[in-house]
Amino acid sequence: MIIIMGVDPGRTTGTATVTFDDGGSVLSIHTGLEVSKELLASNIIYQKPNEIVIEDFIGAGPRSQDTIYTLTLIGFVEGTAFSQGIKTTRQAPQARYCRMTMATSLIDLSVKMTQKKRGHMIDALAHVLSYYDHKRKTLA
Repeated sequence: MIIIMGVDPGRTTGTATVTFDDGGSVLSIHTGLEVSKELLASNIIYQKPNEIVIEDFIGAGPRSQDTIYTLTLIGFVEGTAFSQGIKTTRQAPQARYCRMTMATSLIDLSVKMTQKKRGHMIDALAHVLSYYDHKRKTLA
């Protein structure tokens, strides 16, 4: 069994924690929106994932307040994971695209929220699914 947490960092941070069995089947999915670094850290410590995959920030030019927040959040997640002995991997934003449809189908659409907020959870879940696919192919 392996537990992988995905993080879509930003002012609204989407998270998805997926538990896979030894054969690669999904046993459970927990998604959420974290509104503070403290809640995100608590979530990491509580869920105790084996690995965290976080969407990397790719950009150039002047840094806005949102950009600075996202960059510091990535470092914060990596620092929290390091303190807990959890491996982290940064993944390019486009890596999630191959699993967006699957991720969308797995999110509970009955929860009332805006599509934009739901999108952050879908992105985090798609990152986990694409990372795990790549990991399994690499180990095979």
